[in-house]
Amino acid sequence: MDRSEFERLRDLPDKSIDEDVVLQRSRDMSPLLFAVVPIRNSAGVDARVRVELNEKTDSKTINVVISGIGPICRLDIDGKEHKDFGNSHKHSLKLSDCSHPSVNLSRKIEKRADLSGKDIKDVFTDFCQKANITHHGLFRVIP
Repeated sequence: MDRSEFERLRDLPDKSIDEDVVLQRSRDMSPLLFAVVPIRNSAGVDARVRVELNEKTDSKTINVVISGIGPICRLDIDGKEHKDFGNSHKHSLKLSDCSHPSVNLSRKIEKRADLSGKDIKDVFTDFCQKANITHHGLFRVIP
């Protein structure tokens, strides 16, 4: 996937998540709650969103992953501090040839301090709005 394909997918107006997003514990003692759900789209791309909440640190992460390619964007809120970008920021593909998304995600970072301190549902709602994704379902956190 190159940058122009990423932008076409990002800008599609008809993307949707057609199921409930239910964050659950990954294992008994872990502070991490997460859900992985498919993103339906007219391009037929096998895209999934992974939503994470670390109850111990209150950090939130939303990743979009393309099957066979890897991550194409990530939103980190109230998490690890990034020099010059703070602890709330968005990573996305930058280069026209994004053949190594895990490397490319470190090259295009935007501040998202406006989401600092927001709860995971508000962060998810903002993410969906900016990505042209309509969510048809419930959003729940099961501690």
